[in-house]
Amino acid sequence: MITGVEIVGYEIPENATVTLVTFAHEGDILYVLWIIAGLLLLIVLDKFLVRYLRW
Repeated sequence: MITGVEIVGYEIPENATVTLVTFAHEGDILYVLWIIAGLLLLIVLDKFLVRYLRW
């Protein structure tokens, strides 16, 4: 069973992609796509906040 920590990949960032692929093969591909989209959105927002909202 794959845990939420492994899916997010913060505890094991080097295995994040492999974990997502393994989880996708278990059948819940849409859930994986939502996770990827969420992480990308967080990265974009983080760069936006650092660049444009620096005090």
